[in-house]
Amino acid sequence: MKISIEKKKQILKHIDAHPNQKLRTIQRTHAAFKHLNYKARWKQQIACGGSEDEILEAIEKYTLDQFREARSLCKGVHDVDLKKWALQKSLDFKYVRFKAGHQWINTFKRRNGLVNRKIQKLVSTREIQSDAAFKTKCVNQGFKNKIFAFVNMEFRPNWF
Repeated sequence: MKISIEKKKQILKHIDAHPNQKLRTIQRTHAAFKHLNYKARWKQQIACGGSEDEILEAIEKYTLDQFREARSLCKGVHDVDLKKWALQKSLDFKYVRFKAGHQWINTFKRRNGLVNRKIQKLVSTREIQSDAAFKTKCVNQGFKNKIFAFVNMEFRPNWF
């Protein structure tokens, strides 16, 4: 059962307001408070910004959002990028010793259905420039007129 940080703060405020109450009395009003050790644990979690699971969940959500944004811009994403985003988000939380190691990255990719793909065909800037030069060369040399004369078409679309 997950308890929000706000609820934990509310319960701890009630416990601090009534320091002489016994555990059973506290449990009648706050069923989530099961043991007296929860008090110290919850104070530590509030100081850190959440429980360990909540922090890891926030880091994973941020990393996945960054991944989707990069892929929507057609950028290549590597394991180093995932690690950078995860460590970047972990700095938002105090007292967190988070290392985005190989195991965390592999688990993250498996959990979110991400796979590595090798890019086979690279398009260089030279090829892009030569493509533009090819189009201008075709227009300048009357390529369109030569083709239409050869094919002898009645319909002549304006391609160039």
